[in-house]
Amino acid sequence: MTARHAVRGLFIFGLAVVIRATPWQRVMTDSDGVLLTTGDPYFHMWRIWNSASNSIPLAARDPFANFPSGGEILWSPAFDWMLATIIRWIGLSQPAAELFCAWVPVFLGAAAVTLAAHIAWNTFSPAAGWTTGLVLAVLRSNFIYTQLGYLDHHAAVTLIGTMMLGGAMYVVSEHRSVSRYWPLLAGALCAFALSIWAGALLHIGVLQIAMLAWGPAATSREPAITRTYQIAFAHALTALAIWPLSTREWEIFGNFHPLALTLFQPIFFGAGAVCLLSASLLWSMTPAGETRARRLLSFLILGVGGLIVAFALIPELAAVLDRSAGWFTGDIEFLANIRETAPLFSSAAAGLPDGKPGWHSATKLFSPLFFILPLSMAAVVWRTSRPERWLLIFWTAAFCVLTLAQNRFMNTFSIPFVIVCGAAVSVLIEWLKRRFANTWIQKAAPALVGLAVALIVFAPAWPHYAPDLRPNPYSQSEARRSAFRSAARWLANSRPIRVGEAGLPMAGLLTNWGLAHEIRYYSNWPMNQDGFGPYVSPQNVKLANRYFEAQNEERAVTILGKMRTRYVLTDTTGGGQGPYHYNSMTGRLASYHGSGGFVKIENTEKLRWVPALTRHRLVFEAADERKGIWLYEIVPGAVVTGSATPDSVVAISLELESDSGKNLRWATRRRTDKEGEFRIRVPYATVGAPSSAIHSLGQYQLRTEQGVVATFDVTEDALQQGLKIPAPNVVESHSSSEGGVEGGSSLEDTEE
Repeated sequence: MTARHAVRGLFIFGLAVVIRATPWQRVMTDSDGVLLTTGDPYFHMWRIWNSASNSIPLAARDPFANFPSGGEILWSPAFDWMLATIIRWIGLSQPAAELFCAWVPVFLGAAAVTLAAHIAWNTFSPAAGWTTGLVLAVLRSNFIYTQLGYLDHHAAVTLIGTMMLGGAMYVVSEHRSVSRYWPLLAGALCAFALSIWAGALLHIGVLQIAMLAWGPAATSREPAITRTYQIAFAHALTALAIWPLSTREWEIFGNFHPLALTLFQPIFFGAGAVCLLSASLLWSMTPAGETRARRLLSFLILGVGGLIVAFALIPELAAVLDRSAGWFTGDIEFLANIRETAPLFSSAAAGLPDGKPGWHSATKLFSPLFFILPLSMAAVVWRTSRPERWLLIFWTAAFCVLTLAQNRFMNTFSIPFVIVCGAAVSVLIEWLKRRFANTWIQKAAPALVGLAVALIVFAPAWPHYAPDLRPNPYSQSEARRSAFRSAARWLANSRPIRVGEAGLPMAGLLTNWGLAHEIRYYSNWPMNQDGFGPYVSPQNVKLANRYFEAQNEERAVTILGKMRTRYVLTDTTGGGQGPYHYNSMTGRLASYHGSGGFVKIENTEKLRWVPALTRHRLVFEAADERKGIWLYEIVPGAVVTGSATPDSVVAISLELESDSGKNLRWATRRRTDKEGEFRIRVPYATVGAPSSAIHSLGQYQLRTEQGVVATFDVTEDALQQGLKIPAPNVVESHSSSEGGVEGGSSLEDTEE
């Protein structure tokens, strides 16, 4: 490598780093420290820090996921293990570890951009290399998974995929400097990719198809046999290398499934090695290897035969593949809530409001260059038989199809997409120079084309970068995250998790699955459900949805009992799979704050009383861009018993105040029976209550229809033990000038 090449690479690498660091104001904050992108980055950080600090060993099962059973985490371990090892070796504190991990995706992404530019430079021209590097540096589809704070294994997968593509292109070019040991490197790289993410099997599969066509397609028998032996060796090495990580028996996936590291991967590569070796032996011993057509046909027959044998020997193979297809087909309902699984031509893919034109997301993520990709691909392979260019086109087409189906592949697809576009730009420049020889256009062609490409790429990208370049960028979504984060930190400080003799947590927290990873990290409480959804906690996802939809508190509390839930943290989005009825638990927690209240019946002037919650005690609230977020503790509740006028309504209320100074009121009501008896459960203590961000202002007030008012206290012991408390004698108490129960006798709490 010359000094010029090194300077070029450093410039592109530095530019990519600067662009990916633009969210620094949102990530490195004065008040909250380092804030990662919400979602998966926080579970990576959770695993990394717990492993580095030896709090929780890095294992497939995490007791703080899918509580109380614990969750088997389907992510391969290498990414988190490597970062945890570095942090432990350096001896970083937790804040320093967060800062270090926030920068990891930036440097991985910048390395992928630099490598892609190098591939384009060597395969096509300097113009293609510069175009690839500069466009990838700012292209949003490449930026998202590699921006500052987006700690995720997909950043590593993109770099590994780029290495796969570049290495394969180099091998098939049959350059004289290609090492005879490339199968060793290929096998090691494939095994490493799988140890980072089991889904990398897709990347390897695309490359397999290309290499399996390249092997037997040699011009003569001997090179074809040699190539196929080499590919077989790479398969065998991958199988052996990944085997030690693939022997686990998963509760959800069993021991044979492509979505997690199981025996599927080593068997898949081992069977491939056997088929390839068989083909090589067949070609060396029979006329089947004499011509390219015979080799391809015999190889196809061997492959089909191998599949038939596989389906015969492994009865569950068909069912496993069908279930895995749900990852793409959307058969799993939960996936509809995840943006990254949305098709590219959808509003959700780019986070745009519904109703935006489908093409808008592709423009925002890939620029208008996406719509001339077929022309660019044609320009790359026009009148050429160079195999490395055809491999690039195949890789580009494959990941274009995958990205059209699910935009989660956009980061991997962005690499070959821009290389192809860069090559097409260099072809266009050369054509302009020839077409307008000896004119000013010939000299200005690179500048004119470069300016046009810059405008086409940067114009749709600028609205995305501009907000982060303003002083103190802040959005409504950040306000919501901040509110949830404040609740999590309050919980960690005021109600730390208790663990049993085995060191396992004794109770869990239920919240919106989309923010659960972040809440777990800051609260140190186990989650009943989180962003892994049915892939880790299938039963809890169903229970959580039933809870937030429930319109009866006792049934809802029974559901929480199955999950051993102690706290519920929510806003108007509930569990994350709405919409929800106003009388659902979500509506009553987020809109009425657990109190009873009036609601207007649709298309009428009548009011309906929404029952109060008597087993949910509000302990923390914070404002966000919606109505707020609310943290509730599940309590047995004390039962107030007493007598009043028969067949009349008795109401109980308690004035509350939050630490922020917000006044709240909890109210409930109940109709007495024919003997005048009533029984009302209450969720707050006025005496001996533990430290909380919500405080009672005085005593409970009991009011009858006749305007009789009395006050009483409830102790924390009575509340936690579910004891009965005699109510004051309202029959003999004084009447209030304020009148009787609001709403009259026609309204009562029917659930208590």
